[in-house]
Amino acid sequence: MGERPLEQKTCKACNTCLEANRSKEAKVRAQVLDHYGWECACCGDPQAEFLQIDHVDGGGSQHRKEIPSTYRWLIRNGFPDGFNTLCANCNVGKHINGGVCPSITHEGRYMTASSRVITETRAEAL
Repeated sequence: MGERPLEQKTCKACNTCLEANRSKEAKVRAQVLDHYGWECACCGDPQAEFLQIDHVDGGGSQHRKEIPSTYRWLIRNGFPDGFNTLCANCNVGKHINGGVCPSITHEGRYMTASSRVITETRAEAL
C-alpha cells in the first residue's frame, strides 16, 4: 500500500468521531461529578473546568496506572467511598503538602487565599 498524500493522512470522519468522543466523556464526567459533587471539597470552588476527582487517602497515581479511565471505573464500581471532588489547586496543594489541602486551617475551617490574607492582616492590626 502506498503512502497517502499529506492532506489525506486522516479520514474525513475523524473530527466527527473526536467530537462524539468528547461528548461521551463529558457525560461520563458529569455523572461522576453528580455523585461526588460539583464544587471543591476544600475551598468550595464551583468552576467545573478545574474540578478533579481526588483519592482521599492518596494513591491516585498508582491507581490511574492500573485502570484506563478513573471516571468509568468509579461508575462501574458504584461510586465507592474514598474519593471526592477537588479543584486543581487544592488537589496539587494536597499532593505537595503531605496529603493536607492548604486551604484548610488547623481549626478545620475552609479558607480561600484572599480570606487568609484578610485574616492575617486583621491579626497583625490587633
